[in-house]
Amino acid sequence: MIHLQNRNIVRDSVHKLAHENRKINLSFFHLRHFRQLCRYINYDTLYMLIRALILSRLDYCNSLMACSSQSTLSRLQRVQDAAARLICAASARTHAAPLLKQLHWLPVSSRIQFKLCTLMFDINHGTAPQYLSELVRCCDDTRLRSVCVETSFHVPGSMKPTNPFP
Repeated sequence: MIHLQNRNIVRDSVHKLAHENRKINLSFFHLRHFRQLCRYINYDTLYMLIRALILSRLDYCNSLMACSSQSTLSRLQRVQDAAARLICAASARTHAAPLLKQLHWLPVSSRIQFKLCTLMFDINHGTAPQYLSELVRCCDDTRLRSVCVETSFHVPGSMKPTNPFP
């Protein structure tokens, strides 16, 4: 049984890596084509295309990437940086941080943290979907009281509390 569980973990991690690679490669594919279209479309259309096809792809299931490696997050950040450079018509050597600030975009790691905090806020205030609310509970167990703080949650069946608001 343990061998089967380990194979599932390996298969799931390989599938997750393949999904992330596909997402990154497809995003760069679209960005290359958008760069060719820049001469024929205006700024607003380019911005709409990038938000619809690139940023939405980066945000899709990004809460699952909370524990991803730094190399994966940096590859996703490179996609966002390239999109910002394209929208702002900046050169490839331009630092992307000021461009992200100008566009009011959060970096990828902050987008992931924001998404998780939003989900936990919804769970805490009872506005989250039922299936999410059933996954986490407020830490009210007296056995866990010494390690819990007001905003701590735990997964039922687990003794490990989680604090999504550091």
